[in-house]
Amino acid sequence: MILVTGATGNVGRHVLNLLLADGHVVRAMSRAPQGSVWPAEVDAVAGDLADPASLAAALTGVESVFLFAVPESGPAFVAAAQRAGVRRVVLLSSGAVDDDAQVQDGPIATYHAEIEETLRGSGLAWTLLRPDVFATNSLMWAAQTRSGDVIRGAYAEAASAPVHEVDIAAVAVAALTGGRARRSGLPADRAAVAQPCRPGRHPRPGARPAHPLRRTPRRDCAPGDERPRARPHPRQHSHHLGRLRRPHRTHHHRHREAHRSSRAQLPRLGPRPRHRLLGRVLLPNHCPASRSSREMTRVYIEKGRTKIVACALDWPGWARIGTTEDRAVATLNAYADRYRLITATAGLSFAPGPIEIVDTVTGVNTTDWGAPGVPVAEDSRPYNTAAAQRTAAVLQAAWRALDDLAQSAPPTLRKGPRGGGRDRDEIVAHVVDNERVYARKIGIRHRPFGANDRTALATLRAAILDVLGNSADGAPLTGGGWPPAYAARRFAWHVLDHVWEIQDKS
Repeated sequence: MILVTGATGNVGRHVLNLLLADGHVVRAMSRAPQGSVWPAEVDAVAGDLADPASLAAALTGVESVFLFAVPESGPAFVAAAQRAGVRRVVLLSSGAVDDDAQVQDGPIATYHAEIEETLRGSGLAWTLLRPDVFATNSLMWAAQTRSGDVIRGAYAEAASAPVHEVDIAAVAVAALTGGRARRSGLPADRAAVAQPCRPGRHPRPGARPAHPLRRTPRRDCAPGDERPRARPHPRQHSHHLGRLRRPHRTHHHRHREAHRSSRAQLPRLGPRPRHRLLGRVLLPNHCPASRSSREMTRVYIEKGRTKIVACALDWPGWARIGTTEDRAVATLNAYADRYRLITATAGLSFAPGPIEIVDTVTGVNTTDWGAPGVPVAEDSRPYNTAAAQRTAAVLQAAWRALDDLAQSAPPTLRKGPRGGGRDRDEIVAHVVDNERVYARKIGIRHRPFGANDRTALATLRAAILDVLGNSADGAPLTGGGWPPAYAARRFAWHVLDHVWEIQDKS
């Protein structure tokens, strides 16, 4: 069994998905596992690296661990791992660590280096991943890009080599399972450090720049082996790095292997979109149809004055906003993994193909508030049984996620930069109140009730499912109301939008 700590993080969630796609038995550790929706195949347990007493149960029966670094957690974790019989640890460290420095530069490098040293002396097999700049760091510019076309920040001339979190996860999975290490010529019991290649530094004069992730072999970490650490000659370095110089190739190759071995059990995760640089912001392009034989994912664009919504026609609730069409589609793509957790709870196979923009409509004031506010021509078609069943399953999974968060999320949520934003109970009450209002658009009238009135809430939800969970002819469900397909998307979007808001602000 493989334990993934930080399983809801930027890297950990991709590690979890890649391991599942490869057919491995996976356990996810989280401080509040009930606050997330996990695939059915995942054994989710409660645990906190800062609380040593919570680790024993999480490590029982575990052979390998993907470890998210937490300050001062190294000794307690190693002791618990040794008692549990763990054999291998892959640490998500930091590119800030300097092997040649007697004193590390800054607190981030210091605590990562301390955990690295603890692992080196543990007798466990270990691999250290030292990515430098994460691709998601570009989201720090989100507020500036929404407000204008100028991005301001310190060190404008500084060069960096961002690496996508999926690529980091692919290297982590290779180290956890041993598969790529054997094929690249490194023995299975050889520990390694994957660290950033600084811009402008090459293996030898005239060589092509290395990829931001490079693997530098270290001494054998088998217990009792005291051979000194050694750095390979640059030419040997080039030989050893051949397989990891382009992690995105490794990523696609791993998915092709996963498709062959687990196609019947799990949905395919699909290729990661190519990227292009728009100003200083990295955005996924639309995937061209020629890159995949899978069915296209039908998406329509709703253009308001200030905001644009990209909305999947066939998957209720999978809709996101942006200030441009590209950004809206990029955000929709970025939320595919989070939406997949909902479909997994619903028992649905979610394997989105390349995006096909099938319609563009003019938005309304609702659009500028960030909500899909306009039905499209496709909504007038018959609402068939398959669509109705999918809607019912997604809605029930979304409601379950909201109800779980209402119990597990902290009552006070993180506020915005100006101190605004609602807390947990206010968001839950807002969702319930709006569902009662939305219900009028599909012919259901229900008296007002409090968010804690579980009987009334269950009655309202049952009535909604009775309408949207059955086929219809595609006409509005009541005078001045919504067509069933649009209603399905609007109901599911509103619940999921606030589920993700609570998760992000917890």
